[in-house]
Amino acid sequence: AALEAGCAAPVGAYSAERGHDLFLTAAVVAVDGSRAVRKSAAGTSSAPMDLGRDLAAEMIAEGAGTLIGERAH
Repeated sequence: AALEAGCAAPVGAYSAERGHDLFLTAAVVAVDGSRAVRKSAAGTSSAPMDLGRDLAAEMIAEGAGTLIGERAH
């Protein structure tokens, strides 16, 4: 939601919980596959939404929003 990507956006995420820790990996890829923003983060499993929002903000700062907005030509 923080990336404001639609259901057809090239976005993926994976999370895993180990004890009280949560590990999150996400990727936003250009439609043609030529560019990508991939990031990972770890935090407490008691605040998963905060971890996701923080990771999304980092990805947007690195250009993920531009990739989401691009359309195939």
